[in-house]
Amino acid sequence: MDFDQLRYFVSVAQTLNFTQAARLHYITQPAISRRITELEKELGAKLFIRSSHHVQLTRAGEEFFRYALAALDSTTAVKQRVHNIASGKTGRIRISAVSTSDHAVNQVLSRFVRQCPDVQIDLDFSTGMVQMAAINKGEYDFYFSFETLLRSSHNLEYLVTDTDRFHLFVPSQHASLVDVNDFTALNQLPLVTESRSEGPFLVDRVFALCQARGFDTSNLIPCNDYRTVVAFTSAGMGFTLFPGSIGRSINTDCITAFPIPGDDAETVNAIGWDPHTGNNTAAEFLKVIRQLYGPASPVRN
Repeated sequence: MDFDQLRYFVSVAQTLNFTQAARLHYITQPAISRRITELEKELGAKLFIRSSHHVQLTRAGEEFFRYALAALDSTTAVKQRVHNIASGKTGRIRISAVSTSDHAVNQVLSRFVRQCPDVQIDLDFSTGMVQMAAINKGEYDFYFSFETLLRSSHNLEYLVTDTDRFHLFVPSQHASLVDVNDFTALNQLPLVTESRSEGPFLVDRVFALCQARGFDTSNLIPCNDYRTVVAFTSAGMGFTLFPGSIGRSINTDCITAFPIPGDDAETVNAIGWDPHTGNNTAAEFLKVIRQLYGPASPVRN
């Protein structure tokens, strides 16, 4: 099998339409059908069930789809890495970040790139749950995250970058109901929030803040990611709580924001790293972190 066959297979698997997949690759429908048939013969398995009006993945096709995606991602990454090396980018930094840390990410990267322009930077934004799994596997060099999450990991050192405060974001027509110390009047509105399985560290804080102020957290609109929360809140479908840094992405034309007082509404962001990493470029990145956030000794878990 070759790279094009994998690309064609993935497109058909995603669209379940040979004609549409062929258009995506600027080839004819018979040509893409022929390449898929060749792939099936090579694998010794049918990948699709075809009829005149319907295309469906077989069980073998579903299994192969996962491997095909991984192979394409890996091939693309290798090509990019080789290109970077050929272009003089000899170092590499792998960074994981949660959405609340975008200010620190931007601050560190802007300075690091000026000081070390010949380094390849891989940056992935994810939820706290995904990030915790990555920490346990040692998949990244640096983790921009919540201080509470990094503190719970015993193999990292970390430095605090900044503190933030949760804000209440309410559709403007309901702003008169708001008492930042008592959310009881908001019980008529749903709370828009990520599902706990996607972002437990953030969601647990949101639930605790709401419950401490009298809101019934069973009245929910659960979302798969924070961008959906932002979209639904901006549309006035309910209210939400976010650290102020994330809240800047909410459309405030129809939303009113209220900072929430109290120590329990404060959130702390930090950067963590494995002190035993063998990545020499990571030492240069760590110098930038210490330039920005002070010479104080990092916290060791």
